[in-house]
Amino acid sequence: MKDRCETTSLEGFIQMLACNYLPHGYHFCVPGKIPEGKDPRVVDEKLIKRFQIDRSRAARSRRKKAGYANVHYLRFERFFVLLATAGEHWFFETEKVRIQDLRRKPLRVAGFSVSFRGGHSHVRVAADVYAGLRAEADVVKTASDLEARLVPFAALGYAPVRRQLAAIIRRAERGSLCENDSKRTPSKIVLPRRRTVSPFAKTASSLSSLNSDPLDLI
Repeated sequence: MKDRCETTSLEGFIQMLACNYLPHGYHFCVPGKIPEGKDPRVVDEKLIKRFQIDRSRAARSRRKKAGYANVHYLRFERFFVLLATAGEHWFFETEKVRIQDLRRKPLRVAGFSVSFRGGHSHVRVAADVYAGLRAEADVVKTASDLEARLVPFAALGYAPVRRQLAAIIRRAERGSLCENDSKRTPSKIVLPRRRTVSPFAKTASSLSSLNSDPLDLI
C-alpha cells in the first residue's frame, strides 16, 4: 500500500483523484501538507496505520456491503489527501471539522480545482487563477509570452482546462497581441489532450513539482 500512495507527478496525483477515486465514491476529502523537517514516508506509514487503510480489495468490498466507509491516502511531494466513501467510520468523527465533500466544494491543488458533479469528475483551472490569466491576456506582449504562461496548465490536458485556456487565447487575439507579434499568433498555441500517465512511475513528468511557478499549492 505504501508504494501505491506516493505519486511522482502532479499529473499522476490529479489523475488518481479524478479517474480512480472520485468515480468510486471517494467524495469526502481532508487535504493536508507535511511540514518541512518531517519524513513524508514516516507520515505515510502513520496515517495508513491510523486509519487502517492497508486493507485488501476483498476486505474493502465486504465493508462497503456492510455499510462501512473505506479510506484511502494519496500524496504528492508534501501535499496529501485522505479520501473516504460514505458510511460508518471513525474518520468522520476525528476529522469532521476539516472534511470537505468534493461534490460541493472542490479540492484546490496547484492552481487547479478538482470536484465531482453530475456523476463525473471535473478538473479545471481554479476560478481565481483563471481570472488572473484572463487579465494577463489583455496586457501580454507576445504570443510566446502568453504560451509560456499557459503551458503549465495546458500540460494537464483535461477538456474543461482546454476550454478555459482556449477562451483566454481568443481573448488575447481580440486584443492588441497580434499587432505586437506579427510572426506568431495565439492560435498557434497547442493545447494537448489529456494523456494517461503512470502515477507511481519513478520517471518525473512535465508537471513534476508543486513548487514550480505558477503552480502554487493552496
